[in-house]
Amino acid sequence: MTIHDVSTYVKARSWLIKFKKILTVLEYRKDKAQFIPYGKNKFLKFTYHLVFSDEFEYTGHIISLIYIYPIIIHLWPVARELNVLALIIVNYYIMFLYALQSALKIIILKRKYFHQHWNTVEFLILIIGIVDILCVYFVKLRPDNIILIQFTVIIGYLRLIRFVPLIKIIIPLLINIADVQIKKRLSLMYSITKGYVKSQEDAKFLVKQISGRGSIYQKLYEILDTNKRDAIRELGLIEHEGRDVVIALKTRQAIQTVITKSLKHLSFLWSRGIIDKHEGVEMNKVLLSKIKMLDSFPMAIPPPTPDNYLHKIVWLENKEVLIKFFKERAKLAYFDYGDVICREGEMPQGIYLIISGMAILHSPPPSFGISHTLQADRTSQTMFTEYCTCGDVIGELSCLLKREIECTAICETILQACFISLEDLYEGFDVFWPFLEYKIWLKLALMIAHQYCESALLNEDLTFEKCVSLNAAYVETLSSCNEMTINYAIMKLVIVVYGSVIDTNTEVSYLAPCILPKTCEQVQGTSDLSKLLVVQGSQPVKGTVNTSPHMTNREYNWKRKEESEAGLHYRKR
Repeated sequence: MTIHDVSTYVKARSWLIKFKKILTVLEYRKDKAQFIPYGKNKFLKFTYHLVFSDEFEYTGHIISLIYIYPIIIHLWPVARELNVLALIIVNYYIMFLYALQSALKIIILKRKYFHQHWNTVEFLILIIGIVDILCVYFVKLRPDNIILIQFTVIIGYLRLIRFVPLIKIIIPLLINIADVQIKKRLSLMYSITKGYVKSQEDAKFLVKQISGRGSIYQKLYEILDTNKRDAIRELGLIEHEGRDVVIALKTRQAIQTVITKSLKHLSFLWSRGIIDKHEGVEMNKVLLSKIKMLDSFPMAIPPPTPDNYLHKIVWLENKEVLIKFFKERAKLAYFDYGDVICREGEMPQGIYLIISGMAILHSPPPSFGISHTLQADRTSQTMFTEYCTCGDVIGELSCLLKREIECTAICETILQACFISLEDLYEGFDVFWPFLEYKIWLKLALMIAHQYCESALLNEDLTFEKCVSLNAAYVETLSSCNEMTINYAIMKLVIVVYGSVIDTNTEVSYLAPCILPKTCEQVQGTSDLSKLLVVQGSQPVKGTVNTSPHMTNREYNWKRKEESEAGLHYRKR
């Protein structure tokens, strides 16, 4: 089953989208700013405030509603015969009010009066009404003219179009109803697609376990990978189409995850007797009520403004001093569909934080900083494809290394991004040295580890925040002349996420990304720069190679690199 089979089950781009677009076109809008009168003409100023007031609009609707009774009398032959004079007077009065309304609007709007569809409809009603009055007048002069009488009767029935402007009242309500239904479908489609992506990942893992032939596994792997890639693209398009819906959905899922974990922890503490029965029941009721409250969670949350998007960069840790520093230097960049953000082989200009839109990345297999001689066994012509959406960052690794970009990023939709230049980024490294650069490496190391060593990290729950606050994992840096001793008594896992190392005892090489075996006790870097992600055991670790700043204090002293002590952190310049 492909994502296209899934998407046909509940496709958000249905008739509701088209219906909403039609309603949006028909919606009446009042743009006051374009028609502000200048000068000292009090009549124009009074007319301007009158025309653009809500009362003026409501009065027009009330006139149409009042006319319901006269039109019923007009359409009822017996009642019409008894109230001919009264109907004529009411018709004169109604048309006078229509003429006054249109005249006041024309005085203010002038030529732009006909740019609004509803003004054209009202003017057409006025013209038909004037023709109706003239026909009634000529029938009085020539009561024996059958053709004129028939034409007057037909024009009289056209008085029903005077109720058409009342549709303006209903349109905003219909737009809201359509919008709610569209958001429900988008939310459902996003959840289904996200579940489909997870199913493809799980299927790849299972196929690897049960497949007996390499060729069959490779074929199935390619099918599953293609399906997953298409689904991720669909997720990006849904997120671009309904950012507010996706933000609300992700927030709701995050809250639900926290409450579910709390229920599990409560059950554990209750079963061990740490919490007594009465307290456990009360806490369970509170948590269940929180889950029930999620049913009334808003379907849409407005996306943050571009100024607030720097808070989304995890390695800035939501620290105001860092955000203020980059906010003063960051720029907004706009790209159209098909524009190239960066090209493979070019030197990086900076990093791009996607605010809205989606980009597709095409790249050969990543080198992970491994030299060509060691990479000979990895030669592959397969092109990798990845989709980046709102909140993703492009160009971090290339900027860290000051090396050529290994991928080409092309816009799949209109894209807005926050751009931080290479010079500003390295200025930040110097001002907030050494931990800022280390935090970026930690974020990239976790991303690579989760992407390539997912099965080994299933029970670790490694997040950037957890690694920073609890020191659950950290990054070690090795150059070709550095060695590192591995103590598995205090280390759970050691993952080579960048570069390559060699076991000093067995002289076996390990190329990123890979997990070092438990038999490996000491490694030496064989690349210019190697990065190892060390997952902590139960005890805090002190690295044998003093190459990584392990931050345990939440408060930092901001220093420039030249002002601090040398020799703590190796950086590839």
